[in-house]
Amino acid sequence: MVPTPVCPARDLVIIDSANYGICYESNGCIRYAPDSNFIGRDTVIAVTCQTRAPFQCDTITLAIWVQGVTDPSKIDTMIRPGDSLLIC
Repeated sequence: MVPTPVCPARDLVIIDSANYGICYESNGCIRYAPDSNFIGRDTVIAVTCQTRAPFQCDTITLAIWVQGVTDPSKIDTMIRPGDSLLIC
């Protein structure tokens, strides 16, 4: 899980979902699970807005790299086929 700063009264909406997996919003978090046997790059675009003053929105682009077998000592975060990612 990737932590984000606390932001009271915010809304999160996915406006362009993943092409190679399932992606949805749940309780202010984005959940992503790649298609079976998919290895490569996928992108999700979402908008988050404060629902009370000041009413501001921001667009978020998530570039997700689903990797096969790698050297875990050289990466911080890895998604392998069959795994899922939770960003909130």
